[in-house]
Amino acid sequence: MATKNSSIVKQAEIIPQVNQESLRLALAEVQEALTVIPEWKTKAEAWVVDSPEEFRAAGEWRRAVRSERKVPGMKLAPFAEIVKRADDFLKDRRKAAEAEFDAVDKTISEKMDAQATRERLATEAEARRINEEKRLREEKEAADRRKAMQAQAEADRKQKAKEIEEARKAGELNKRAAEKLLKEAYERAKRDNEAAAKEEATAKENFKPVEVKPNLPTIAGSRRHRNYYAEFTDFPALLEAWRLARNQGSMDRAAYLKRFICGDEKELGREARDVQDSNKLVAMIPGISAKDEDKT
Repeated sequence: MATKNSSIVKQAEIIPQVNQESLRLALAEVQEALTVIPEWKTKAEAWVVDSPEEFRAAGEWRRAVRSERKVPGMKLAPFAEIVKRADDFLKDRRKAAEAEFDAVDKTISEKMDAQATRERLATEAEARRINEEKRLREEKEAADRRKAMQAQAEADRKQKAKEIEEARKAGELNKRAAEKLLKEAYERAKRDNEAAAKEEATAKENFKPVEVKPNLPTIAGSRRHRNYYAEFTDFPALLEAWRLARNQGSMDRAAYLKRFICGDEKELGREARDVQDSNKLVAMIPGISAKDEDKT
């Protein structure tokens, strides 16, 4: 059986190695090439280019400078190539090793994601049940309050009408005054009935659903989220919807659909993430499919 140390040695043998002596000589040659730099800096700073002759001479010397500039690259390039091969080797080994861990991660993550999806669907179903019961209960309470208010308004009207009739019979009110008071009582009852109906409608509009959270524990170092995806499945249907929207004068709708008629999957994906409702997105944009996945 191979030992740990022999395994390390075997791996080291296949990693490209830099010959230290050759590298030392190459660096020395590069340093030697740099010895002319102080003199050349002084020469370049002092050179006066003010005539065609000087311009030509400066250009010829610059060619020599540029030629010498290539020396460090030529001297060190072989070693840089070895280093690159070693770097590529290590990157490949790292990638292969990480892929092994990623495969394990993927297996367990898929199982966790499946449970997260099951829990989310169960939570959504429970939330629908609870909120439907809550909505029906609150609507019944609002309807009961409306009926009570309307019954009270009718009772008040009848009582007022009785009082007016008694006053008329007693001669305290003439017919015209009695009719006026009866009309006012009727109008007041009508307003009370309308107010009761409005209160009931407002209660329905202001329904506040209860939030039900999934029964999933928080995992340290893991952020639970939900990914949304969409793709084009019937592009002609999208084009037809855009055409109809324009012909019918629905310019906002046409402008919205125009964002997707180029078939831009990235734009469609962005919209899926913005809407965060796959069923709603399918209804909004013809000719696509959409899905979402729970991620842990």
